[in-house]
Amino acid sequence: MSHNIPFENFENIHQDIPRAFSLHKMKLITFAFIPKRLEVFDRPELNDFPRSILFANTVQLGRYGQYRLSLYEPDLSTYMNLNGQQQMLYRNAHGGNSQVKVLRHVEGYYSAAKVFDGVENEFASGESWKSFFLYLSLLGRRQDEAGVEVLGGEILDAYPPKP
Repeated sequence: MSHNIPFENFENIHQDIPRAFSLHKMKLITFAFIPKRLEVFDRPELNDFPRSILFANTVQLGRYGQYRLSLYEPDLSTYMNLNGQQQMLYRNAHGGNSQVKVLRHVEGYYSAAKVFDGVENEFASGESWKSFFLYLSLLGRRQDEAGVEVLGGEILDAYPPKP
């Protein structure tokens, strides 16, 4: 895959999950990405966190549209468990000074904040894994957020439809 976006870290958009993208005049304009769970040998406590987090926004509409993507990868050294509430930071893989702080609360729900220059700006929460990441990734990518551009067709090619 071009631009080194690890689409294998996310569930197949053709699976029976919330469709997680919006339609406008029959053209895709926003994708939401539901990540697979992180698996680190000898660190089962990290299974409650995603392999990575991906945000996307449309730059222009064409045959498939062009998407600006920002990939966030886990910083395992930031993992904390405070009285059962787990948290970990994800750093923008494309540079810049943005992060995502993911929390798994004692009660089992998730919340997150996108952090820009040390300030928490955007928030999402959800009762389940899929609903949380649906709401989180639909926040999209900010204009000043570091990332890459791909065609929507490249995203669809990464997830071929089931026969």
